[in-house]
Amino acid sequence: MSKGFDFFYYIIEQIFMYDEYQEKGLKMKKIVSMTLVSAVSTMLLVGCNSKSSTVAPEDSFSGGYEMSLPANVKDAKIESAIKQAGEENGWIMTKFKTNSFIAEKIDGDKSASATISFDDNKLVIMEEESTLSSFDSDIDKLQDSILEILKHNELH
Repeated sequence: MSKGFDFFYYIIEQIFMYDEYQEKGLKMKKIVSMTLVSAVSTMLLVGCNSKSSTVAPEDSFSGGYEMSLPANVKDAKIESAIKQAGEENGWIMTKFKTNSFIAEKIDGDKSASATISFDDNKLVIMEEESTLSSFDSDIDKLQDSILEILKHNELH
């Protein structure tokens, strides 16, 4: 008889605990769904990050500083952004071909020159000659400025 009572007690206990398990299950489902939403949002934000991806010369296919450009930007806006950013950062910008500039920077007795080429989705800066010790950081500043101008123009 005690075995039957123990079994009956076990069944009742399972019935009451079933509600607790269901509540925990619903909470778990909410936690899992919130985690998935957070993960997807993070991936979208990282994928749509405003900072472009840049590649240093030793890692690039072209041998130059490569930078991805925002999608659907017209050549005229890219050209304008390159010229403006170059001049704002102390570079002398000379139009070279339909999609290229020669950039020159002089700092005392040190100087640098580079060719900046672009297309619809990529910008490449090729170092021609440089005696500037700050060439890499100057190029980084130039790239950042170009992106800022393109984003600013895109918003307006």
